[in-house]
Amino acid sequence: MYNVRLMGQNDTNGQYYSNSKNEKLLPHAVDKQTAEGLWEISSKLCDLPIKLV
Repeated sequence: MYNVRLMGQNDTNGQYYSNSKNEKLLPHAVDKQTAEGLWEISSKLCDLPIKLV
């Protein structure tokens, strides 16, 4: 957040920064199927509903 606000880039969303530089996300970090699977496991472990909406 510091980098985004400092540089005035309010349109940046879902980016990864390392050493104050925007880095490309790895494929598994943007894979929707992987994210859904992780959420399903996490929701079961935390006793949360799988669907929040």
